[in-house]
Amino acid sequence: MASSNLRGLTAPKAALLLEKIASTHLFNNPNSILQGDDSIQAFGVYSINKNTNQFKIYKNRVQVAETASAKNALAWCIADKYNIPSLK
Repeated sequence: MASSNLRGLTAPKAALLLEKIASTHLFNNPNSILQGDDSIQAFGVYSINKNTNQFKIYKNRVQVAETASAKNALAWCIADKYNIPSLK
């Protein structure tokens, strides 16, 4: 049963609460992969941005690589995270 403090929650307050939960638990989660319209956030460290024909990979906001597909970009991030140089 819902607690009494949640029953009086308005839509704007609920949206703020959900945004806080998402930013705390999803964006900085070391195992999360989130896809947006033109970007992918991976492992709380990597950002993959789609440009014209390339996918640019950023680690901690510094560009580290470019690939031709989103799959390759995500594979690069996985290889980097687990320190597998043969896959990068």
